[in-house]
Amino acid sequence: MVLFGAIGGAFVPIDVLPTWARTIAPATPTYWAMRGMRSVVLDGRGGSSIMLPCAALIGMSVVFALIALRRLRFDETKTGWT
Repeated sequence: MVLFGAIGGAFVPIDVLPTWARTIAPATPTYWAMRGMRSVVLDGRGGSSIMLPCAALIGMSVVFALIALRRLRFDETKTGWT
C-alpha cells in the first residue's frame, strides 16, 4: 500500500515523480482517488469533476472483486485461530 501511495500521488504530486512512475500511476487506485480529491479540494471544481475518477475506482473494485471471487474456494475447510 505504501508503494501504491507513493506511485499514485498520495505522498507527492504526480508532476514530481519520475517518468516511469507517471506512466504506471493510472493503474493504481490511489491515483484515481487523489485525482478526484485534488480536483474538488485544490482546483475548486464541482462534483461533476469526480465522475471519471469514481468510474475508474468502481471499475477497479469490480475487477478486484471478480478476481477474489474466482480465487475463493467455497468448498475448502477454513482453518485459523481456534
